Amino acid sequence: MSFKTGVGTMLNKKAIQTVFLFALVFLITLSPEFGCTKRNNDGGASLKKSNYADTGAVTVIDATVNNNESGNAAFKKFELVVSDTVNKIDDIRVSFTYPTAIGDSSALAELRKNFIEQAFNKKYAGLEPSEVVKSVVKGHVDEVRSASGDDGNSDCMYYFSHHDTVFFPISGFLQYITFYGDYTCGAHGGYSAQNCLYNLADGKRVEPQDIFVKGWEQSVTKSIVEQYLEGKGLNSLDEDGYAEEESFVPDGYIMSFDDPQGITFAYNTYRIAPYVEGPQAVLVSWDKLKPYLNKQSVIYPKLRF
Repeated sequence: MSFKTGVGTMLNKKAIQTVFLFALVFLITLSPEFGCTKRNNDGGASLKKSNYADTGAVTVIDATVNNNESGNAAFKKFELVVSDTVNKIDDIRVSFTYPTAIGDSSALAELRKNFIEQAFNKKYAGLEPSEVVKSVVKGHVDEVRSASGDDGNSDCMYYFSHHDTVFFPISGFLQYITFYGDYTCGAHGGYSAQNCLYNLADGKRVEPQDIFVKGWEQSVTKSIVEQYLEGKGLNSLDEDGYAEEESFVPDGYIMSFDDPQGITFAYNTYRIAPYVEGPQAVLVSWDKLKPYLNKQSVIYPKLRF
């Protein structure tokens, strides 16, 4: 992915189509602590001997995306990084993109709330973005302190990363993707992503029921499963530990509208496939989805067929 002024620019079709999968896998390469790697205790500033406030300040970057589809939306990126080998912290890194302007103030408030909820947790709603980032980082610092105790005997190094990207695949709508990765001394690291579309007119997340006709679930899910099996060369989901059809039912956190040929449904590791296969993405064409699209929805006139 390429970045401009601190946030993802409009990505080309093929890059966006694979952004979910490759960004998740990339999280594994960000730190050698993904896996069973251990490091020697080789120094570093001690968090146990200092106040949390001394560990760093939040960096604020202009992250406005300049394109014709943004509707004059503006953003800032808030970043904070903590590393401390004495306290077994290889890297705690949070980078959060926050809306600072869209056309309507009530829509902006809704979008801000939803960004915080998607990126972290709704309990942070109402806080300033810099305070959200500080609180999230502090929570992970406290987790390390609690897990390691005062003796510091464990050789395991803790790692956590959050980053995100914003783009505008459809006029009047915003795609927000959040990525997470961590290693907490288990057999392997964890990583996940959420991929949501928001209406700039009201700041609300677009749900499947906002796009499809009533009773869409069975038919749309069947189309996803059929496309997935075809792509995998499988005859059924009973082979090799794949999930049952119910796990494929899409929600508002997995739909991407980057590809003009259809909707990409992106699933985190474990949801529909064995762990070794990692995250999965299924592109279902408009030809297969058209019978189930609601022509009265606000998004329908904006879709590219």
